Amino acid sequence: MQINLKNIANYLIVLMPAFLISGPFLSDLSIVLIDLIFVYYLFKDKNFKYIDNLLFKILIIYTFYISLRSIFADEIFLSLKSSLFYFRFVFLIFAINFFLNENKELISNFSKGILITIIVLFVDAIFQFIVGINFLGFEIENPDKLNGLFGDEGVLGSYLIRFFPLLLACYIYLFEKKNKYLFMFLFLCVSGLIFLSGSRSSLALLFLFCFLFFLFFIN
Repeated sequence: MQINLKNIANYLIVLMPAFLISGPFLSDLSIVLIDLIFVYYLFKDKNFKYIDNLLFKILIIYTFYISLRSIFADEIFLSLKSSLFYFRFVFLIFAINFFLNENKELISNFSKGILITIIVLFVDAIFQFIVGINFLGFEIENPDKLNGLFGDEGVLGSYLIRFFPLLLACYIYLFEKKNKYLFMFLFLCVSGLIFLSGSRSSLALLFLFCFLFFLFFIN
C-alpha cells in the first residue's frame, strides 16, 4: 500500500495544537516532518512557486542573520541551539500554505482540532481548579496558578492567549450562522481560564487583544 505523504502532513497539522501541550518533542518532530514532506513535493513536482517570492527570501535571510549573530554571543552553543534551525518555522509557514491549497478540507479539520483541544484543556483545568488535581494527576503547584495538562511548566495562560485569536477565527469559519451567545460563552470561558492561569503577561495580552478585537469587529 502506497503511503500518502500529503495525508500524513495534514494529520500532523491538525494535531499540532495537541502536540504543543505534550512538550517540544512531538511538536518539533511534526514541524520537521511537515517541512520535509513539503520540500519533497516541491522537487517532485518541480513547483517552486511557494518559495519563489520576496517574503520567503527575506525570512531566510533573517534566519541566516540571527544564526550568524549567535556565533558572536557569549554562550555560543546555547545561542545557536535556539537560532540555528529557526528556518524550520519559515518553511512551516509556506508548507501550511501549500497543504491548504492541496486539501480544501484541511482548514475545517484544523478548526475542529483546535476547538477540541481547547475544550479538553478547559474541562481539565476547571476540574483541577475545583478538585485540586487534574485528569492526569497533576496537582496545582501554586495556589494562584492553574497548570492543567502542562504539569509543572505552568504555561497554560501563555498557550491559551497565543491560540485564542486563532480559536475565534476557527469558530467564525466553522459556524456560518453566527450565534452571538455561543460566541460570547466561548470568549468568556477562555478569558476566564487565562485569568485563572495566573499569568500576568498573558492577562495583559488578553486585555490588549480584547480591546483590538472589539474595536475592529464589534459589528
